[in-house]
Amino acid sequence: MAKAWGIKAGGRSDFVTLEQIQKTLLRQRGVKKNQMDDYFSPQVDTGLHDPYLMADMDKAISRISSAIQKKERILVYGDYDVDGVCSTAILMSALRDLGAKAVPFLPHRTDNGYGLDGNVLRELLAQYDLLITVDCGISNSAEIDWLNSRGKDSIVTDHHLVPEVLPKAVAVLHPNHPAGTYPFQFLCGAGVSWKLAMALLANKRADRGSNQEQIFNLLGLACLGTVADMVPLIGENRVIVKYGLRSLMASNNSGLKALVAAAGLGRNSISAEMIAYRIAPLINAAGRIGHPQTALDLLLADTEQAAGEEIAKLKQLNQERRRIGQAVQSQAELAGAEGGNIIVAADTSWPAGVLGLVAGRLCDKYQRPAVVIGSAGKVAIGSARAPLGINIVEVLKPLGSLLTRFGGHEAAAGFTLPIENIAQVKEALHASTVNWESQGEKVKGWADIVLQPQLVGWDLIDMLEQMEPYGQGNERPVFMMRNIYLGHWGRVGKNKEHAKLIFNVNDELLEGIAFGLAEEIENCCITDQGMVDVLGCLEVNEYNGRRSLQMNIKDIGRAGEVAIIQE
Repeated sequence: MAKAWGIKAGGRSDFVTLEQIQKTLLRQRGVKKNQMDDYFSPQVDTGLHDPYLMADMDKAISRISSAIQKKERILVYGDYDVDGVCSTAILMSALRDLGAKAVPFLPHRTDNGYGLDGNVLRELLAQYDLLITVDCGISNSAEIDWLNSRGKDSIVTDHHLVPEVLPKAVAVLHPNHPAGTYPFQFLCGAGVSWKLAMALLANKRADRGSNQEQIFNLLGLACLGTVADMVPLIGENRVIVKYGLRSLMASNNSGLKALVAAAGLGRNSISAEMIAYRIAPLINAAGRIGHPQTALDLLLADTEQAAGEEIAKLKQLNQERRRIGQAVQSQAELAGAEGGNIIVAADTSWPAGVLGLVAGRLCDKYQRPAVVIGSAGKVAIGSARAPLGINIVEVLKPLGSLLTRFGGHEAAAGFTLPIENIAQVKEALHASTVNWESQGEKVKGWADIVLQPQLVGWDLIDMLEQMEPYGQGNERPVFMMRNIYLGHWGRVGKNKEHAKLIFNVNDELLEGIAFGLAEEIENCCITDQGMVDVLGCLEVNEYNGRRSLQMNIKDIGRAGEVAIIQE
């Protein structure tokens, strides 16, 4: 199967000015002329919406205020991923600042699962008077009904898909509430939690002093959740991330400072991309192979010593997560090598927390659909990923009678099943009618622009930096460069799986880094002192006080051997 790259609509190869490139990039991201000021310079006073525009916000504030005044016990029920942990930390911080008697609960990924666990609610029933959910609860009508029957009030804050019937809570805070008029629909759980905290802190008595500092400090946590949960970085989310990054840089929170340091970042080098690649995995490691409480304890730590103890645990968990992930990937590659159009691997010793990571890596590496099945206690759990052009949900639909439940979208899906059904599921997937070879050239990567060599330079970098923060919905631009000279390349990294490259562009040296692509480069028979086509992002490499241009390479091929497809 021939390697192919795509060029997005409008990404022509004859651009000769940066202005042409910028206009095309903005058009591709759906930024209209009247939105450019908000895109390039998002402002707090115009870009953040009044939290009271969210349906039921007044009811939530009234009930929480009453609970604080009456010294009622509040249970904040969160989730085990970054968004859920940050949502919990935001609300707990605000409640504690207001003098509330509040305690958090975070579910274990396999023992409790996602959403409200009825067993937990029953076990803790005597320990709380008011339940507040963060980043979950919108689909837990049965559990909320049970609480109502026991005389317990609840407030739901969530951002996931709104069901036809809302839970009968005192208040349901959701940016897409059917009875609401909130102007922005893409808040994550931490964003909704921050909106509630904002309204709570603004509502406190005047004799307690200014609340703006507390609200700003919590914005850093909202930023972490927004980036990690991969909601679109447009509109209000763009404001949250831009100013949330400033909050993180200026934060005196012991846990956040320890987190940034452990990620190997300086206060001035925190970006949305660094959150996604370095900070979020540290937080997520707790929920993947340990318990998310470790991450929450870090974010709520009130001393450097306490933060140091928790970050040490997180670093150890992250190292273990990497080790387990690599081991599972190696085993899954062997198990899935038996043929078929879909890579299918299963082993009930594999922990649920790494399955999605492994499926994604296998899909990226082999450009084939990948399904990885492991254990979630008494049941099996699976994660599936598919390359462009194949809808993995459609692949799984015929297996419905063998699965307990499944859901997802075109590129990614998850499911649970009885352990005794694993063999049948593997057999059915191997017999799937997905005809991989017959689909011909598959687009392995997409370029926004075909970049002319003479435009590579610091002026282009300045233009790209104006478009930050980058993330979901505002991805860092990917450029295609054709027929450029590769002077030298070599393997780097602990396991020599990465590649360092030196190009000559306009008689200037341009460094390149290709993470995980060393084997691919060898397989393509790419050698020193040859002409190549490359696909990647231009960025700044800072090392020992030296700044240099660098291309972060997504794919590479010998010049002229890559098929090009125009969108």
